[in-house]
Amino acid sequence: MSVRLTPRNALVAGVIAILALVPIYAAASGNTFMISLFTRIIILAIAAVSLNLIMGFGGMVSFGHAAYLGIGGYAVGILAKEGVNSGCCNGRWQWRRRHCSR
Repeated sequence: MSVRLTPRNALVAGVIAILALVPIYAAASGNTFMISLFTRIIILAIAAVSLNLIMGFGGMVSFGHAAYLGIGGYAVGILAKEGVNSGCCNGRWQWRRRHCSR
C-alpha cells in the first residue's frame, strides 16, 4: 500500500505542522494566554475524539464523559470563587499562603 501526496494529505500535514509550532511561538513570545487556550483546545479535542470512537464506532452511549466534564467544571468554579486563577503551582501556593497562614 503506497501513500500518495494528495491535496488533502498535504493540507492535513500543513495544519499539523502549524499546530505543532503554536506552543513554540507562544513560549518564545511570552504569550501565556495562547498557551492556555491551545491547551484547552487540545483537551477538548481529545474528549471529542474519544466520544466519537465510543459512540460512533462502538455504538455505546457514554454518560461518563459528561460526568467528568461536569465534575471538572464544578471544581474549576469552586477554585475560581476561592481566588485560584491558574492551575500552575505558583497560583496554588499563593492560594495556600493566603488562606492557610494564620
